[in-house]
Amino acid sequence: MTLRLNGSTSGYVEIDAPATAGSNTLVLPNGNGTNGQYLQTNGSGGLSWATVTAPTTNWTQGTSQNLNTLTTATFTSIPSNVDSIIVQLNQATVGASNQPGIRVGTLADGVISTGYQVTTGHLGGANTNYPSFNYQTNGFNFNGFNNVQQDYTGVWELRRISSVSHIWFARHSGLSPTNWSNWTSISAGLVSLGSALDRIQFYTTGGAAFGGGSANVSYITR
Repeated sequence: MTLRLNGSTSGYVEIDAPATAGSNTLVLPNGNGTNGQYLQTNGSGGLSWATVTAPTTNWTQGTSQNLNTLTTATFTSIPSNVDSIIVQLNQATVGASNQPGIRVGTLADGVISTGYQVTTGHLGGANTNYPSFNYQTNGFNFNGFNNVQQDYTGVWELRRISSVSHIWFARHSGLSPTNWSNWTSISAGLVSLGSALDRIQFYTTGGAAFGGGSANVSYITR
């Protein structure tokens, strides 16, 4: 059955029931609501006006850590309901034959140093052998010049592949603004963890201490 409401001069508005209507009553609200509101149901036939709520974005910014003289710097207590992490490295100085990188870990296993599947690229620079790419399995690392001391600045973005797995994808871009300003390091890769990620560690590939710079981690919770 169709209920038709004719306009005062022309046209009409119809309300039609489904072919198999059952027995259902909808109770309309007693007012017009306000601009931008929508009509919601309480699941029992009662309709009311409601206001759209913006999605909540809960970004947590860590406390920046000075890297000077440290061989590693670990940010812990990252909540298990985190799906997105931003890792920042600012003018981290390392010596020759060292490059900075990050590793992830869990409460059960600690920091993971194997099992990464990462392709890194080095674009630009005075050396005619570049661009160059290599494959890494020990962490999400910079791909930069190895033969001189320099400082590195860059960002890693880490995303959990799905809410039911512990596979993390990471992409990175960075540079050395003072010593080799005409090259860029890029990378992409993933690592599979046995349980929820709860830590990020900064380290140097050669094991030497940082000579300066800072690091930080921020993340968003569901």
